[in-house]
Parts: sequence; C-alpha cells; structure tokens
Amino acid sequence: MNRLDATKIDIPRTNTKMAMRMIWGTYATVILAVAVAICLGGVAGSNPTDRTYAGLALLPYALLIVDLWAMIAAIVRRHAPTPLRVPLKTPVILAAVHVVAGTASTRFVQFDVLYELIWINERVGNYEVRWGIGAVVIGMALVSLILAGFETRLVRWVLLSEITSAAPTASAQVSEVEDMELGPEHLYEAQVLLNNLGYDVSPITGELNESTVASLKQLQTSAGLESKGRLTVKSMIELRNRWREREEESSPVRAVSEHAVRKTGSRIAGFFKRS
Repeated sequence: MNRLDATKIDIPRTNTKMAMRMIWGTYATVILAVAVAICLGGVAGSNPTDRTYAGLALLPYALLIVDLWAMIAAIVRRHAPTPLRVPLKTPVILAAVHVVAGTASTRFVQFDVLYELIWINERVGNYEVRWGIGAVVIGMALVSLILAGFETRLVRWVLLSEITSAAPTASAQVSEVEDMELGPEHLYEAQVLLNNLGYDVSPITGELNESTVASLKQLQTSAGLESKGRLTVKSMIELRNRWREREEESSPVRAVSEHAVRKTGSRIAGFFKRS
C-alpha cells in the first residue's frame, strides 16, 4: 500500500456542523456557569461582600455544567473519525474536584467562619472578613475556573480535530499535490499522534515547539518526505495512516489523559507560585 496515495484513505464523513456547534456550546457552558454563580451569589448575600464571596463559593458547583457538557462530548463523539478523544475520566475527575471545592467553599463563607468581630473599643465592634479564609475561597474559585478552562480547551481541540479529519476522500494522489503547510488547528492532533507512535513530543500544547519540530523531521525522513520540521499535508496523512494501521483506540485516550493530568498539575502549580 502506498501510504501517500490519498485514494486509499477511507475517511468516514462526520457532521462537521454539529461538531462546530458543540465547540460554541463548550464556550457557552463556561459563560452560563459563571452567570449562574453570579446570580446565585446575588440572591444568597445581603451585602456586596456577602454576594461576592457567595458567588465565588458557588462557582465550583456551577462549573459542573462544564463537566457535564464534556461528559456528553466524550460519549456522543466517541465514534467520530478522529484519532483524538475526550477521555471520559477527565470530566469525571474534574467534577469530583469541583464538588469538593464547592463543598469546602460554601462552609468557609458561613458567617461565623468568614467573619470575625474586631472591637474598636469596649462597646463598639465591627465584623470583618478573615482574609485568610477569604483568600482560600478566592483561590479555590480560581483553580476551579482554570480547570474548567483547560477542560474547555481540551474539548475544543478534540472537536476541531474531528472537523479537520473529516475531509472527503481525495480524488488524486497526494504525491501529485503541493505539500502545503497546515495551520495551527492541526498541531494538537499531530502531537498526540506523534506521541502515540513513540516520538518524543513534550509538552503537548498545540504549538510548534522544538520537540515537535524534531519529531516531525524524524517522521518525514522515515516516510521519504522532505524533512522540513513543519506540519504539512503529506505529513498529516502519514500520521493518520500510521494511526489507522495500529488500530489502538486506547492509545489516543491514554495520551490525552496523561496530557490532561500534566497540564492540570502545571496550571495549579503555576497559580500558587504566582500567588
């Protein structure tokens, strides 16, 4: 079989309009979750401070909407014609984190926990926020939002990969077509495929980093392509063909899962370093 013969590549068609709608739906769920937290916080508090902290405490609970959407994407699109998948365990784990963060935060914003009485004199005192407790509530809300943002990005990359993988079967050999460079929307998929095929790609970010360039050069050399170190049409077809030959459905899921864990850990660590 000629790997670069596009007439041999049987790519199932997919509903790209539905995938695009789901991408926009992914963004909409984040906006909806934040709006829900703000509205519930406004109802729960009797003054601006109470409303603010109530909204922050309820944000992790509201972000369960994003986790639910990611679960739906993982289940509904599990048979899509793409080497990438949304690992079901990712939204499940993040949902558990959001529940724990929400439960802890709602306890922290109770009046007798969040506030302390500061005496001005023997008869007069003011209730003031315990800033240590307040900082914990803010921190958990930010971490929850960062995790939801990563989850949104992951779902977007997978759905985008589904769209770019769903091109109709070509009518000519790729060897007869100019080996054009592909856009950045293909890079995340290429990195996961390279990783699954044993190439050193770290980290998987959707950006053309040094390890990706080196791995692409190795792939292109082994396939008899011009070693440019750039993601091109022929290189992408080569990657997808090798993935289909291996037929290891679990590998893409495992690669994305491991990437999710590494990325989540680095984001949380970076947040606490800055703070």
